[in-house]
Amino acid sequence: GGKDGKGELPSSFWDSYSAFANTNGGVIILGVKELNKTNTFEVAGIQRIHQVKNDIFKIANNPNKVNSNLLTDSHIHEWQVEGKTVLLVVIPRASRKQQPIYLNNNPLGNTFIRQHEGDFRLPDEQVKRLLAEQIKDSLDSDILSKFDLVDVDSSSLQGYRQRFTNFNPTSIWNDEDNKGFLTKIGGYAKNRDTGEEGLTKAGLLMFGQQEAIYEIFPEY
Repeated sequence: GGKDGKGELPSSFWDSYSAFANTNGGVIILGVKELNKTNTFEVAGIQRIHQVKNDIFKIANNPNKVNSNLLTDSHIHEWQVEGKTVLLVVIPRASRKQQPIYLNNNPLGNTFIRQHEGDFRLPDEQVKRLLAEQIKDSLDSDILSKFDLVDVDSSSLQGYRQRFTNFNPTSIWNDEDNKGFLTKIGGYAKNRDTGEEGLTKAGLLMFGQQEAIYEIFPEY
């Protein structure tokens, strides 16, 4: 409700934003209050609903406060309850490449996860692990536009496909041609914006011919 009771975005909102995004997503409801910590709630409503919405997007798009904005208009809903307006903010789960979602321009000490009913700071070592995985995933998915199926070692790919079929005999991926199969598993990709396509770095490392691998990874 804020100091005047007409509506204000609480500072703890962003701890929960980070926590939900780094865990399984969630919904934050603004405009209700708990009665004496009894898990019983009553509707207070928000009078300055538009101001609170504006504050959410203003701060979510401020990189000095939040490293990544996951919210769009479709994530925020006004809800009429008992003649009063409350605000539902749906926080989506961040993808592995987007995590960690952190605050105040520093992931260490400002990254949260959700456990039961609380938001808890993630230990620095776990934050560093998330950052390392984020970089690794990004590099793996890089498209090598001048590398295609001629750079693939056919025996390596066919051996992998046979093992995949043995473990997943009913998968529809088994009906794909080699290019389609590689696309499904992230070994081949196309950038829809530029039209660029080719093996990914992960695809080259997994299935590439040795001389082709050396061109990109000379110390391989």
